[in-house]
Amino acid sequence: MVRLFALLVGLTTTAVAAGSAYDAYQDETLGWKKVYHFGPAKKALKVDDKVYSPAQISIAGQLANWMQASYLPKGGLGDVRKTALERIGLYNTYNSALPPSYGARADTYVFLKQEGGKWVNETTHSILWEIVANKVPENYIHGLTNEKQYYFTIPGMDPDHLRQAGSREFEYRQVYDLSGHPVIGQYLNWVVPDFGQSVRQNVVILSRDKRMPFIQVSLGEVLDKAEAAIPVYWEKEKKKILERTQGMPRDTAFHTQSELEKIDRAKATLAKLRAKYRGRLGEGAYLQNGNFELIDLANGYDVFTGQKIEIDAPMGKIHPVYKVDPDLQARCKTDQPQWLTIRWLMGEMNQPVFRHMHESIVNNFNFDYVYDYFFAPEKVRGKAYAPRRDPAFEEKPVAQAPSAKAAKARQEAGVHFFEDFSTTPAGKPPANWSSTPNGQGRMVQVETQGEGDPHWAVIKGQSLTAKGLKPLPENFRLTYNVAVPKGFTWGGKRLITAIGKGDRLLAIELRPGADGAGGWLTVSNGDTRSAILNDAVAPFGREQAVPGFSNNLPFNGVTVAVEKSGASLGVSVNQQPVVFIPEAFKTPSVRLDGLQFKHSRSDSDTEKYYLGDIRIEAR
Repeated sequence: MVRLFALLVGLTTTAVAAGSAYDAYQDETLGWKKVYHFGPAKKALKVDDKVYSPAQISIAGQLANWMQASYLPKGGLGDVRKTALERIGLYNTYNSALPPSYGARADTYVFLKQEGGKWVNETTHSILWEIVANKVPENYIHGLTNEKQYYFTIPGMDPDHLRQAGSREFEYRQVYDLSGHPVIGQYLNWVVPDFGQSVRQNVVILSRDKRMPFIQVSLGEVLDKAEAAIPVYWEKEKKKILERTQGMPRDTAFHTQSELEKIDRAKATLAKLRAKYRGRLGEGAYLQNGNFELIDLANGYDVFTGQKIEIDAPMGKIHPVYKVDPDLQARCKTDQPQWLTIRWLMGEMNQPVFRHMHESIVNNFNFDYVYDYFFAPEKVRGKAYAPRRDPAFEEKPVAQAPSAKAAKARQEAGVHFFEDFSTTPAGKPPANWSSTPNGQGRMVQVETQGEGDPHWAVIKGQSLTAKGLKPLPENFRLTYNVAVPKGFTWGGKRLITAIGKGDRLLAIELRPGADGAGGWLTVSNGDTRSAILNDAVAPFGREQAVPGFSNNLPFNGVTVAVEKSGASLGVSVNQQPVVFIPEAFKTPSVRLDGLQFKHSRSDSDTEKYYLGDIRIEAR
């Protein structure tokens, strides 16, 4: 279910591309539905067999208050609530074996609608940040866990994949790893990858003396506990069989015999595993697949290697087997948290709403104060919580004087728009443009490149949209310079120039060739059902050759010109005609509104486009 929610939240970027309601609030700081200012609790709370004291509930309220003081949701609507270990139901009976956990959960809802003049959440899909005392990881091991015992893994990442540029694991470490962060890096922290039904998440644990609250168990203990789990499993299965076959004694006998035979095979495999690992039973246990069930043992699998028991395979050290430190678990009933689990998830860095939350937690939340408050209280006695940085902080754009070329162009009659990025210092996002982050969470930035150090906006898996641009003239000429570095990957994603919005959009798609060969250009409707284009006629949607645009020089540049005159459309590159469509537009008087440059994905350092000298003239 968590994975499904994350996929739905991931549709946000698709909605943005389609020009949905998200456009109206993606850059807006919507904040919280309510700032609660939770006070001390007065009553205890009983959930199943666990009783939460007023002190514990008060701590949950404090955590919620500190979260709201540190993060101001942007691009979504936030709400926070106190939380405790969920009630036991049909599918989580193992909660009986868990320590009492309590804390706060902050949801930022990403699909909103207008109601009564204000934004409200249209669905419950959200990105999530939570801080929970005594929380145990959720990746429980089926073959070991029941109402009496809870064993789990903290999924790791394959070391070979971590070294492989372009792999998911490599990207996770590059983008999300906080082990080198000056504050978070001093505490236990992980980037936990996608695993089973769980999505990638950042996890930070605060515990006394920064000690791991979980103990890795041995091979021997895994085998012992797997055997101890069998009678519990059998009692449940026996009940299910009797319920399913009530009044059918032959069926009862058949299914009972089948289940008992499966249990016997599992026990036999456990005996073989004890023999196989004799002399190593004290070693720390890892599960190749991160999980196992009784059926795996019944089918003769070595749960440590993931292979048949007779195969001599190594035990990959990626998914260790843990349990809660028994001493800490016993103390979890006290009013003092034994550890705090802080995690945030359900989004990606290329979603502005998630990127803002991630940066707010990393830069604003006062991890040191919270650690000291619970585990070294003498350091903060008499001091109120304060975030490390104001949650309303926004980096102010730094502007500089425009180039002489830009100043001149803006004074010329007929020039509707001009941008050479000269007012933006190198290393900063372009002024007066909005950028979406790429998969690494990086925004479009300006660089200097070439003779005279002209400024270029560098687009690498991002989009760049002009802010405050008035609708284009009915007849116009748009020109812009595009360049790629040497070695741009053959077959890399195109640069899409979107003129207009939604179903009133014209797209120019451009990509370089390789090794001196020319590139390709396509005129399209931007994958939408167009309300303005006669996009069924040739050459809409067909690639056209662009001589001279390749990847073999240190810097490979061309000038693109797009001209609308009545119903006709012409596109040229370096003053050489590439496309001319006499009746491209259904209505000659149509006006386009909006300008965006987009590169959907970058898989290497050289897959990027340099953009400069954008000029729109009335014709």
